[in-house]
Amino acid sequence: MRERLDRLWLQEDKARGYAEMLKTCDGLEAIVAETEPGAARTLAHEHDEDGAMPAIAEALSRSEKGARVRLLHYEYLTWR
Repeated sequence: MRERLDRLWLQEDKARGYAEMLKTCDGLEAIVAETEPGAARTLAHEHDEDGAMPAIAEALSRSEKGARVRLLHYEYLTWR
């Protein structure tokens, strides 16, 4: 995905490239908003109880506190 966005950034027609970048990001946001709340709820509530937060934090490349904040963010993410 990052490579595609980089290619769009380098297009000759900057307006078209930027519009395509926004369209791509819009699609990604929709996917994240559709899938992340359920995944975040599962991780935050079910797996945290069994002491999995250190592994979750490592997988998210965050501290445990940072991972909890990120999960909370995703848990309440909505799409329009």
